[in-house]
Amino acid sequence: MFLFYFKKRYEENLLSSKLNEPTRDRGMGKVRPAYIKRSARILLEKYPNKFTADFEHNKRVLMEMTNISSKKIRNRVAGYITRLVKQRQRLERLAAMRQEITLTEEEEYIERIEGKIRMEEEKASLGEEKKEETT
Repeated sequence: MFLFYFKKRYEENLLSSKLNEPTRDRGMGKVRPAYIKRSARILLEKYPNKFTADFEHNKRVLMEMTNISSKKIRNRVAGYITRLVKQRQRLERLAAMRQEITLTEEEEYIERIEGKIRMEEEKASLGEEKKEETT
């Protein structure tokens, strides 16, 4: 009885703490403190064109833009920014591929319809020629 009560209370606390933390990611992933993720997202939102998928470049940009004195924290923020940029680029590539696929499907559909129309026109012209020959 006691274990069940303890387990239930633990799950309730765990669930409520997860729901009340807006900065924490819900999915599985690399464990990073929330302040690193938050600062990386804020910097990436404010200056999206300054950061690239290159970690070394992002480190240099962070040194110029911020006053983070700790090398370890600066590297972790730069690493997370690099990860977010790569993720964004991957999503953009996938979206472009999806759009390209839908365009090719539409083109194939149009060609198929045009082909059917041509076939029907050819059949009609052949039918007219046969009628002319018979008359």
